[in-house]
Amino acid sequence: MEHSYTSLCLLPVLADSAVIIDEVHSFDQRMFKNLVAFLQAFDVPVLCMTATLPPARRQALADDAGLKVYPNLEEPDVRASLEEQEKHPRYTHHTLSDTNEALQHAMAAYRKGERVLWVVNTVQRCQQTAMLLEREFEKALQIKVKVLSYHSRFRLCDRQRIHEETVMAFQQEGEAVIAVTTQVCEMSLDLDADVLITEVAPVSSLVQRFGRANRHLAKGKDFRAQLYTYQPESSRPYTRKDIQVATAFLTALGTGDVSQRRMAELLEIHALGEPQSDGSARFLESGYFATPGAFRDADDYTKPCILDCDLETVQGLRAEHKPYDGYIVGVPHKMIEDRTNSPSWLPKFLGVARADFYDTDRGFIAE
Repeated sequence: MEHSYTSLCLLPVLADSAVIIDEVHSFDQRMFKNLVAFLQAFDVPVLCMTATLPPARRQALADDAGLKVYPNLEEPDVRASLEEQEKHPRYTHHTLSDTNEALQHAMAAYRKGERVLWVVNTVQRCQQTAMLLEREFEKALQIKVKVLSYHSRFRLCDRQRIHEETVMAFQQEGEAVIAVTTQVCEMSLDLDADVLITEVAPVSSLVQRFGRANRHLAKGKDFRAQLYTYQPESSRPYTRKDIQVATAFLTALGTGDVSQRRMAELLEIHALGEPQSDGSARFLESGYFATPGAFRDADDYTKPCILDCDLETVQGLRAEHKPYDGYIVGVPHKMIEDRTNSPSWLPKFLGVARADFYDTDRGFIAE
């Protein structure tokens, strides 16, 4: 939809395809606009999936793009089954005053043998919180406790390993586990925590995070996962309005038992409005000038890089025409080496970063 060369080459594949587009609530404005344009322009079978779709987006997909909401009133048996699951109180919600109080609850839950997931809004706080927990556990218990951390600033090869390790840790029920993640846990991470602690984030993000606790009702219908929420140090990477609306959502949610149905009802009330998606896209409107555009809203805080310790390995892989994606890591611009010192064979879109700021269990540590 933005004249990307690779996707244009794959265009004929759509003639014999069904398309599944997951987590559509998480798309930024530009991505969602392109999605609506695609649905309006292409006659292919499409399933859009999400658990937390704000009303404005649901209306755009149904009214403007012609999708049907599922389940619908014509399928009462399916709807009744889903409603029973939605109305069941899976959680007990608590509000906390600050990070220190969250730390005490996390450590207490771990000591009780529970699976604890702590979600923060920035990579920096994710790394700091994980290391703080390890220090506090060592002081309190005189033993080393491994605190998992998962975020976007890992080399792909390390991120795949940590992804698998984190999922496996939360699938078992016999041992205590604790992990600190960023919002990457909201998608494609099948976790089932007993205790979930999170900074306040946009409403749809909060609902997604809550869904990582008591996910499969594996401990029976009488079990309630404990949800703890507290205000972040700053609103970034979200807006102040996002945090204000989310705070109002949590106030309405209150403390005590909570069901997914109740959260869905409050999401309808507190979701932020959005500009209407007009279905415009470069692929449809640029005419003679088929210049590529950006598929998503610009975010130039980080740049893909190769660690200096991996340069020789990557050069060898390139010479053999083998993939080297596993060695790419997102690094803040201020931490990237001067491009004039980069090897001539390195593609221009890649920078070089110092390996002494990288840890295989914590990722690239910029602070």
